[in-house]
Amino acid sequence: MIQAQVLESMLNEIQPNRQELTEITTATLDGADSFILSHETSTGNHGIEATVNLAKAIAEAEAIFDYD
Repeated sequence: MIQAQVLESMLNEIQPNRQELTEITTATLDGADSFILSHETSTGNHGIEATVNLAKAIAEAEAIFDYD
């Protein structure tokens, strides 16, 4: 489980920055099984967008790994 400000830039911005997306991809490929968005969704201006971007980043990272 990853509990950190993984999309901290989205407190005020509509799009995450590249470093945050890279960290999500790396954590997913390293075997993280869940992420928790706290400040991004509770006090941020773009909570729904943060959740959608996190889901997209995880899905793209999982598509890299060949499970077969």
